Amino acid sequence: MPAPARRINPDPAAQTRSAFIAIVAIAAILGVVFVAYLLANLAGGNDTTPPGSLGNTPAPTQAAGSTPTGSSGLPVTPGLVPDVRGVQEAVAVLAIREAGYEPLVQRVKSNQPAGTVIDQSPAPDVEMAAGSRVQIVVSEGQ
Repeated sequence: MPAPARRINPDPAAQTRSAFIAIVAIAAILGVVFVAYLLANLAGGNDTTPPGSLGNTPAPTQAAGSTPTGSSGLPVTPGLVPDVRGVQEAVAVLAIREAGYEPLVQRVKSNQPAGTVIDQSPAPDVEMAAGSRVQIVVSEGQ
């Protein structure tokens, strides 16, 4: 019967390989958690109704083919995504709702003034079904 000391692999590289495999496994787990966090934030889950608003009120109907200036002060055509880049968040949310869409707000740190819309998706003047989501990226400031 062999002695217990002879059953242990004295190869010093075995410990290095084991440590490397453990580090790779931990990094993979952290990567999966990070991707899940990003997907959860992009999927919505955020309350996009600004304080003091009436919630999801239907947009008033307009005559077909008109491009009126809505109560937001921006030109709004029902059924077309309005251009809300560069305006304040509350105005953008109102214009998106007037066009018949649901706003989805994402906030990011930026050198733009806080509360300013710095990007939107989809692009302006895209035609979508009523009730679709329009994502806006709003600056939190620096």
